[in-house]
Amino acid sequence: MNRGEFLRNMFGGIALSLVPKLEAKPVKKQKLLQCFVAGFRYYNGPQLINKMEIGDTIKLVREPNNKYDNKAIALYFQNNKIGFIPQLDNQVISNMMDANMMLLNAEISYVNPKKDSWEQLEIIVNYVK
Repeated sequence: MNRGEFLRNMFGGIALSLVPKLEAKPVKKQKLLQCFVAGFRYYNGPQLINKMEIGDTIKLVREPNNKYDNKAIALYFQNNKIGFIPQLDNQVISNMMDANMMLLNAEISYVNPKKDSWEQLEIIVNYVK
């Protein structure tokens, strides 16, 4: 090994030892709400239900200009609207979304195409710590 290689190896090793090791922190979720999907039969839910599985992601989209409910939160599966969080349950979560208080996510917790339409799909809304 010549002097140049020695110095490159020595300083390269020192430089790498100064870089902190990055470790992925586990994502912690806290359940805020578990509910059936309101209006499921009026949107694309029935056509998509056989593609849905427990744990699949549901996108939450605020609809503050919804003519029936100014606290409305629409639910999307694979970019298709499948319904809403029920009006009786959306107040706190819509306020959190409006204030950007925390990161929220939703996922499917129950799916059964053989049930009545209002009981075919249940979701969990979590906030991520």
